[in-house]
Amino acid sequence: MFGAGQVIKFVKILKWVWVALCVAVLVVTVCHYDSSRQNDIGIFTIWSMLILTFPMGHVSSTLIALFLAIIFWITGQWYKDSLLILTTIWALMFAAGYWQWVYLIPWLVKRYKKNKQ
Repeated sequence: MFGAGQVIKFVKILKWVWVALCVAVLVVTVCHYDSSRQNDIGIFTIWSMLILTFPMGHVSSTLIALFLAIIFWITGQWYKDSLLILTTIWALMFAAGYWQWVYLIPWLVKRYKKNKQ
């Protein structure tokens, strides 16, 4: 069906497409962020990254939410959507998704193939 070289090349292309989509989310977030008015760019950023980083994005976003809740509990100050918060959330979710797609999934596939033999 497909040669090993073709599969490896296809996987590399998919990785670059995934990175490009994540960077596109960041670019849209930065370009459309406006602190002077209420907009939904935070919702766009979170949902886009949740889709692109599934299932690790859900884990990382839960940890981020818990961290922000603890900060609120300690300081009594809630952090609204700011460009710093949105880009930090994007970076943490990107890191979790990158680790998942570039390291964890290939390791699991190799382990599965090894155990299958």
